[in-house]
Amino acid sequence: MKWVWVDKNTAPAFAEFRLPFTYTDGRITLKISAEYRYVAYVNGEFVANGQYPDAPFYKVYDEVDITGLARQGENELLVQAFHMGIDGMTVRADVPCVAFEIWCGGECLAGSSAGIDSRRIAGYSALAQTTPQLGYGIGYDFTAEENPWKKSVEVKTDYKEVPRPVLKTKAERELLGIVSAQGEFLKNGGETAAEIIQNCWMRTVLFDELAGVSRERFFKLQRPLTFTGKSGDGVFVIVDLGQESVGFPRFFVNVEEDCKAYLCWGEHLQDLRIRANVGPRHFAYAFNLKKGENSFTEYFRRIGGRYMGLYVESKSLTVHKIGIVEDEYPLQYPKKDFGDRLLNKIYETGRRTLQLCIHDHYEDCPWREQALYAGDSRNQMKFGYTAFGERRMPKESLRLMALCIENDGLIPLTAPSQINLNIPSFSLWWIVGLYEYVEETGDTEFLAKMLSYAEKIVAAFENRTTDKGLMTFGEARYWNFHEWSDGLDGGEIWRTEDIDPKPDGPLTALAIFAVIRLAKLFKMQNDAEKASKYTEYCNRLIKSLDGFYCEEKGLYRSYQDSNQYHAYTQAMVLATGVVTDENRIKQMCKALKAPSDYDVVELTLAHFATKYDVLIEYDDGLNFVIDQICEIFGGMLFSGATSYWETAKGEMDFESAGSLCHGWAAVACYVLDKYYQPQEKLRQQKIQESIKEAKS
Repeated sequence: MKWVWVDKNTAPAFAEFRLPFTYTDGRITLKISAEYRYVAYVNGEFVANGQYPDAPFYKVYDEVDITGLARQGENELLVQAFHMGIDGMTVRADVPCVAFEIWCGGECLAGSSAGIDSRRIAGYSALAQTTPQLGYGIGYDFTAEENPWKKSVEVKTDYKEVPRPVLKTKAERELLGIVSAQGEFLKNGGETAAEIIQNCWMRTVLFDELAGVSRERFFKLQRPLTFTGKSGDGVFVIVDLGQESVGFPRFFVNVEEDCKAYLCWGEHLQDLRIRANVGPRHFAYAFNLKKGENSFTEYFRRIGGRYMGLYVESKSLTVHKIGIVEDEYPLQYPKKDFGDRLLNKIYETGRRTLQLCIHDHYEDCPWREQALYAGDSRNQMKFGYTAFGERRMPKESLRLMALCIENDGLIPLTAPSQINLNIPSFSLWWIVGLYEYVEETGDTEFLAKMLSYAEKIVAAFENRTTDKGLMTFGEARYWNFHEWSDGLDGGEIWRTEDIDPKPDGPLTALAIFAVIRLAKLFKMQNDAEKASKYTEYCNRLIKSLDGFYCEEKGLYRSYQDSNQYHAYTQAMVLATGVVTDENRIKQMCKALKAPSDYDVVELTLAHFATKYDVLIEYDDGLNFVIDQICEIFGGMLFSGATSYWETAKGEMDFESAGSLCHGWAAVACYVLDKYYQPQEKLRQQKIQESIKEAKS
């Protein structure tokens, strides 16, 4: 394909391109790709949007069937593109460009090239970054005059173009909110849209008074409603989507005058308002509305949350709709029944949590980051095998992370980013994820392509191996994170100075866990030499593990120079399978079950799968595990959760930025599928046999 752009290379930028084409009959498709994001329309009708997160050496294009929208004779393709132009956690900076072609019957009918019509989109603008992960926010001016069409220019690239490796998400279902709160607001400072919303004074007004109709009859917005205020700078309406959701924001409103407006979103109303501004995060878009109708769907970027708020600097606002167009990755939902209504609800909410955290690749959370982390995604892969039977997404997420491996041999913090920050432990979890994928699918062809990346990762750790175990990474760009419990969170994230390395117990245990699996993968490939090599390295690590053991306490220290003990460390050491002393195992399991009784720091939801695996294996702890799942995740449900939280602290964590939807929290799906359901089936079978025997 030929890559094109408008005349100037500036960032961020919004541009659009139009391409006429003639259609006769037969199946017709659009082939399209963009630097960052695109939206495509045929004859004014929405066709597709998105862009698989990629890199110049792996430039992905979509193929979309447009037969249903093409008409015999002359047609027009309109492509809009958003060029971010920055290195972030979900995108890497590149030249602005877009490419597209119309194909029918094996023939290219038309395509992008120098000279086709293009222009800057007058209404769009980039605002303060939503989050460091998501990049710029978006603004739109309904009063802006359109720019004239000009001739586009060709952009020289060295892209290696490949077809989309996973299924395309579906943005089809409109999910509209119902009115949750309404009233008047008075601005009280703030520069960004999110700050204005967060700081404003809000006066709630009864629905019947503000809308002039009965709340009982019309709060679901069955028809357009006009909200009229009497004081302040304008009126606001907050709507509830009914559950945590992900999609593209949409609204249709009328105003009596040109005015400013702000649209925000969030996961809760703990502050009696949507928490639009959290530190450097800005969950709001800004608009200039024009007098009369204003209809908007923002197809460039997904938002995640449950609540949306529209604040309009006008005394009168007529609302037709506020909501999202849900965006979902196609997944299978095998029927599940665990014989208990609470367990069924816990499972289905876990499955929805996983669904909300998978689009082009796995995402840690849809509200705040939408980023592909190796540690987070390993959990999502593991849980998704049984929840959905999903195989393609794990494979391609593993591939994307491997293709982006850095010069130091480690997976980047998030793929396909190239920011100067790295979590070393997550590269080891990538090896674990690869092993579990091959174990699940038997895909040795893919394994053969990935083993060289796994070897690069292990080499990076071999260089830091001592007789005392693996050392923490001292260079400033490394974040020695394991999980969010105190003492294992890696300390300061954006360090500017190096630190002195120290023996790291959980990192040593994780390396053993991963390298054991790498040796097994080489055995699968009948490579005895490599299997032996990594077994020998693993044995070196195992010998060093005893240096972290405290005989008096009967537990493993996390660091040799510290008396701090963590549940994660005990779980990780047990998971390696190298501890054979029954007394040690018994003591470690006790500490995992009741950490506070043993002065041990509890682990967080990110590693409950490891904790549950070892308790069930070494302590016959299924009843304990099920009870804890009911207590923790049932507790979330009874608090009103429709998806599971990043940590048990919920929105209070991370200085009020805790996510209420996080893929790694769906551990109940894994446990119920792998451990509980087989035992429940066996129990039911025994009951039936007893009944049959009694009857006979």
